[in-house]
Amino acid sequence: MQQEEIGLQHYLEVLWRRKWAIGVVFVITLVLSLIGIALSEPTYVATSTLAVRNQIYYRASMLTFAQGTDAPATTMSGESYIAIINGLPFAEKVADYLLKDALPLDAKEIRASLKPQYQDPDLIVIQATSKNADHAVQIANAAAVVLVEDTKATARRNLMGGRESVVERQEQARKDTTEIGNQIAQFRREMGFINLDNEMQSRREKIASFEQARGEVVTKLGIAEAHRQELLNLAKAGASGDLYLDDPRMDEYRKLQQAASDARTKYTEDHPALKNLNSQIERIESRLKEAIARSGSKLTPETFLTLKEDLAKTDAEIADLQTAIDSWTQQIAEVKTELEGYPEKLARLQGLEAGEAIARESYKTWTNRLEEIDLKSSMITGNADFVDRAVTAIPSMGKKTSAVLALLVSLMLALGMGFLVEFADTTLRSPEEITQTIGLSYLGSIVKLKEPRQMVFADGKPVNQVAEAFTRVYSNIKFAQVESPLRSVLVTSARKGEGKSTTLVNLACAVASAGKRVIIVDTDLRNPSLQRVLGTRYAAGLTSVLAGESTLEDVLKPTHHPGLSLIPSGPIPPNPAELLHSQAMKDVIRDLEERADLVMFDSPPTLLVADAMLLGSELDAAIIVAESGGVSRKAVQQVKESLQVAKARILGVILNKIQESPGAYYNYYSYYKPTRELEEGQAQTTMAWIKGGFGRRRSGSGRT
Repeated sequence: MQQEEIGLQHYLEVLWRRKWAIGVVFVITLVLSLIGIALSEPTYVATSTLAVRNQIYYRASMLTFAQGTDAPATTMSGESYIAIINGLPFAEKVADYLLKDALPLDAKEIRASLKPQYQDPDLIVIQATSKNADHAVQIANAAAVVLVEDTKATARRNLMGGRESVVERQEQARKDTTEIGNQIAQFRREMGFINLDNEMQSRREKIASFEQARGEVVTKLGIAEAHRQELLNLAKAGASGDLYLDDPRMDEYRKLQQAASDARTKYTEDHPALKNLNSQIERIESRLKEAIARSGSKLTPETFLTLKEDLAKTDAEIADLQTAIDSWTQQIAEVKTELEGYPEKLARLQGLEAGEAIARESYKTWTNRLEEIDLKSSMITGNADFVDRAVTAIPSMGKKTSAVLALLVSLMLALGMGFLVEFADTTLRSPEEITQTIGLSYLGSIVKLKEPRQMVFADGKPVNQVAEAFTRVYSNIKFAQVESPLRSVLVTSARKGEGKSTTLVNLACAVASAGKRVIIVDTDLRNPSLQRVLGTRYAAGLTSVLAGESTLEDVLKPTHHPGLSLIPSGPIPPNPAELLHSQAMKDVIRDLEERADLVMFDSPPTLLVADAMLLGSELDAAIIVAESGGVSRKAVQQVKESLQVAKARILGVILNKIQESPGAYYNYYSYYKPTRELEEGQAQTTMAWIKGGFGRRRSGSGRT
C-alpha cells in the first residue's frame, strides 16, 4: 500500500513539474480540434444490407454433365466478404459503377468511405460515409450491387475453370487430328502405298476398321464413365451421410412402388391391400428422405431412385463396353500378328490412320462437352441478395459529441506529452538519481527561493520555513563526520547559476545557529558572490592575504549572523589557480581550521575551471550543489569524477532549487511554520539536539 502511495505521489510530481508543457499541449490541441470541428462539414452515413449464402453457385438437379466440369462447391466466411469489401479492387469496381451514374469518385475515397460489418448468421451491413448525403446513399447502394454481381462473377469463374480445361483438350484433339493427317499424307507420298495388292489392302482395311470400332467403343466408354460420375455428383450422397446409390433400401422402395402400380390395376384406392402397400411406401420414403437430408442432398426419393436405376444401366453399359474393348483389342492383336511379315512402314501407316480416327472422335466429344458447359453457365446465380437498400443518410456524429471527444483526446495527448518530456529529461531531479545513478550520498533538498540570493536566516534565527531544510542538511553533514571530524568543507557545483553561493551562506547560518563558529571563504576568485549574498562591500580579502598585503585578522570580517565570519575574495588576480595551489593558501587553510569549528570554501564551478580540484585535495571534504532540473546527471557525474581524481572526499549532493509541488514538499515544509515560538526556541532546541558540534579542536594544523 505504501509503494502504491509513493508511485501515485511520483506521478503527481511529474504532472506538476510538467504542468506548463501539459497545459500548452492541451490548450493548443483542444483549440485546434474545436476550430476544426467548427469549420468541418457534417458527415453522413447511409446503410445497405445484404443476405449472403455460403454456396457460391447452384447446379440444377435436372441436368447431367460430362466429365471434367464439376468443380467442388466453394464457400466463403463472413470475414472473407468484409476483407473483399475493404480492398482497393472492390472500391475500384464501385467507382466504375458510380461513373456510369455520372458520379465520378476516386477509388481510394470510396474505400475510406465504406465500413462493412458482418452480422451472424448471414447478413452483411455496408455503411458508407460522405459529406454529401446523396453520395453516401449512392455509394452504399453501389457497393451492395457490386457485391451481388461480384458473387455471380466469382461463381462463373469457378465454373469457367472447368471450361478452360475442356477447351484445352478440344484444341489438343484438333491439333492431333491435323498432325496425324499430315503425317499420313507425307507417308503415302514417300512410300507410294496407293497400289498395294488386294491382300495387303484387305489386311490394312481390316485393321483400320477394328481400330476405328475400338476407338468408337473407347469414346462411348469415356462418355459412360463421365455420365456415371455426374450421376454420383448429382446424388450428393455418401460424402457425409449413410445413404448410397446402391443402398438396399432403394431396391425395396422400387419394388414397393411396382407392387402398388400392379395393385392399382386390380383394386381401388380403398382396398386394404393397396392401402397397406401405400403405407409401406410412405414409411420407407420417410426414412429415405431423412437419410438424404443427412447426406446433404436436395433430391427427392423418386429422383434418387431414378438416379440409381440410371446408374445401374450405366454400370452395365460400362461393363459391356469394356468387354467390347477387350474383344476388339484381341482381334486387332490377331490381325497384327498376321501382318508381322508385312513391311514395317505399312504397320506405321495403319497406326497413324487409327490414331487419326481416334483424334477426330475425341475432338467431336470435347466439342459437345463445351456446348454443355456453356448451357450450364447460363443458369448460374449469385450468393448475395438485397435485404435493404439505403434510402436516406443520417449525420454520423454531432458537434457536441465531437467536442467531448476532442476534449478527452486533447487531455490524453497532453498527459502523454508530459510523461514523454519527463522521460526525455536527463537532468538531475530526485534523491534516488543521486544515490543510485551517480552513487553519492544525498544530503538534502532545498526548494527554489522566491528571490535570488535570498537569506532564510536573520540575526541567527530562521525567518523562512525553508531554513529547516538547511538545518536538516547540517544534521546530515554532522552524521557524515563519523569517519573523521570535519573542519573544512568545499562547496562547489557543475556550472554557474545553480545557487551554490546562496546555499553555502544559508547552510553556514544554520551551522552558526547551532552555536558553532563558522568561517566562510570566497575562493571563487574569478566571479566572487558571497558579498553579494550577504550585502557587504569589502575591498581586501583572500587574495590580499595570499599576496602578502594583509593578514587574516585584517580580512576576517564578522557578519550580522552570530558565530558567522566572512573572508571575501579580494581583488581579482590574473592567476587564480596558482594562488589557490600555493603554499600560502595551504597555510591559510590550516590557520582558519584552528580559528573556527567549521570553515566553508565557496569555489568556482568544477566543470569550468580546475580551482575546485586544487582546493578539494587540501580540505577535509567537498559538497556538491546541484540544481534540480537545471543540471544533467552526466554533468554531476563528471564533477564527482573530477573531485575523485583530486582525491577529495565527497560528502554528498544538495539538491537545490526544487519546485514545490502538491504532495512532494508542501506537506514537509508546512509542518515547520515560522511561528514566534519556533523563532524564540529554535536555537536552544537545535543546540540540545546537536550536542557536541563538529568535534573538538584538533591540537595541530596538520591533516589527520
